[in-house]
Amino acid sequence: MVLNVMSWNVNGLNGAIKRTKCLDYLRSKRISFALIQESHLKAYDVHRFQNRYYKLVYFSSSDKKSKGVLILMARHLPFSIHCSRSDADGRITYILGTWSNIKCAFFSVYAPNDYDMVFYQQLVRMLLNLNDYHLVIGGDFNTVHNSLLDRSQISHSDQTSSKLFNDFIKQINVCDVWRLRNEAVKDYTFFSARHKSYSRIDYLL
Repeated sequence: MVLNVMSWNVNGLNGAIKRTKCLDYLRSKRISFALIQESHLKAYDVHRFQNRYYKLVYFSSSDKKSKGVLILMARHLPFSIHCSRSDADGRITYILGTWSNIKCAFFSVYAPNDYDMVFYQQLVRMLLNLNDYHLVIGGDFNTVHNSLLDRSQISHSDQTSSKLFNDFIKQINVCDVWRLRNEAVKDYTFFSARHKSYSRIDYLL
């Protein structure tokens, strides 16, 4: 059995129609785990984002209707969850479990859009305690991995955050899965109307 994992910044799930369409899309793609960012759901509303095919397994919500990360799992999946954790700011949530006798950790991450070393230090501490797990990290990291390939226009303003992200990848010894399969391709996940530029800031690691 193959695990299909998707990382997705949904930019808000407060509308019932949008929640339904998102869940239908996950099923159409046969997604096993959905690592969601920017749910914008309060803690008392997150249960609304599930149905007969997908269940919410863990989340982190913000005090306001912003940020918010969560993890959905296909209900039929034979995945045994050992524990789940999250931060208190709507930016990090993860589950630990076993699939076919393989220990796996799934993270959903929504990084700050400015230089924030404290955030990365917190995330690294969580990850370094999981040496015996296979890591899957999906997230909107709000910066680019490679400024030449992952941005339509070269920018010097985000060099610090980009370096921090690259240092993070090296420190926990993971790779940019999409870039590994598309070495020289320029493709983007975000458009900035303010800067009129495209960038790839969403990753599976």
